Amino acid sequence: MRIRHIVFVLAFVVSGGAVPGAEPTVEQVLAATDGGRGLVVIVGTTDGGLEARVAAAGKGDLLVSGVAVGAEAAAKARAGIDRDGQTGYASVSAQPSLAALPYNGNIANVVVADLERPGAPSLDEVLRVVHPFGSALVHRKGEWTVIVKPLPKEMDEWTHYDHGPEGNPQSRDSLVADAKGLQWWVSSYGNTVTTTRLAGGRRFQGVTRSGAYAGVNRTYQARDAFNGLPLWRLDPPNDLFDYYRHQDRLVAANNDVVVGLFNAPGFAEVRDARTGQRKLELIEGLRVEGNFKQVRHSTPLLELHHVLIGTSVIQAMKNEVVCLDVATGKRAWAYTTPAGSYVAHLAVDNDACVVGTSPDAQRFNVTYGNYMCRLGSVVGLDRGTGNARWTSEAAAGFFTFGILLDQGVIHIADSESQDQVGYNLPQRPLAIRN
Repeated sequence: MRIRHIVFVLAFVVSGGAVPGAEPTVEQVLAATDGGRGLVVIVGTTDGGLEARVAAAGKGDLLVSGVAVGAEAAAKARAGIDRDGQTGYASVSAQPSLAALPYNGNIANVVVADLERPGAPSLDEVLRVVHPFGSALVHRKGEWTVIVKPLPKEMDEWTHYDHGPEGNPQSRDSLVADAKGLQWWVSSYGNTVTTTRLAGGRRFQGVTRSGAYAGVNRTYQARDAFNGLPLWRLDPPNDLFDYYRHQDRLVAANNDVVVGLFNAPGFAEVRDARTGQRKLELIEGLRVEGNFKQVRHSTPLLELHHVLIGTSVIQAMKNEVVCLDVATGKRAWAYTTPAGSYVAHLAVDNDACVVGTSPDAQRFNVTYGNYMCRLGSVVGLDRGTGNARWTSEAAAGFFTFGILLDQGVIHIADSESQDQVGYNLPQRPLAIRN
């Protein structure tokens, strides 16, 4: 696991070795966060001053949790935090020692620790508490160093409806197992109305809020995937989620951006994954027209579908596929299906863009967000130009929920009948080499 280090040199001279109880500046702590949001753990709390100052600088977007050694130190720190008006945004727990920190693993956005003070935790213990994409701000050899924790190779993300751009609904996560405890829980959260995207340590999803929020509009929101803290939310028209319910391939995400339709019918948007702020509107892309309420089981075969890969966002809708630059929105290429055919499915990797077409303008069924269609042909497009490299009719007549691309091979399963949906397994598999 590669660890990235950033060094801040202290503004005072260190003499005689270690400086017990050294503190970073508030600016150093904020610089280690993800845009000034999240959970900050401060190890070795004394008077609560740093905790209160960091919480105040967070302006409601940061929660600060201090760890003090002993009840007396904790009480003193709590009094200081209360005096500064930051109780609730900052808190302190009392521990007999700092050897084992009182947190679940992979929970904090930032852990601040002076590793040279007596009784300090080990670096391994600090990094255990930091979640992937988060940072440890540690004091060693007279310097404050930021250590960024990468996503372990055993973990995986889920950036599209079918896992990734290749359309294969199979996670590569090798840590999934029986639940052993609670990582986080949000009260009055409500019911989900879209599927989830996981990228960059963030969780994106549409929600109908309930409980204390009854009557409030549905929202599209981002939370920290490891600790559940809210990052941002959008309040789109309620009708948009009727569209999402049956066109859930609308949103794609990566570490930097989220692409989707978040307002009234029109063009899709690229939004900053950290803040939710709109970066650009994809006006050279495909435009959604009409009333969201009209989208039901038997209406258009494929409305807006996004694939986010590298520096490109690929859109598909009805009989068109376009490729746009995700940073500028400029159109790189466009492909139109042959007359009398429509885009049914899309799978993309670094080399090819594979389009499954259908002779039908409508789909046959929807099961848990999947929709069934009758394939006509499968077309392989050049990723760089959008030109058709080949066309295959080997899967013509297949009734399928999707196609997937894996190491140059396109896999398609046939249910044999449009009536075979739900839990019935596909009957005829087919593989086409790209």
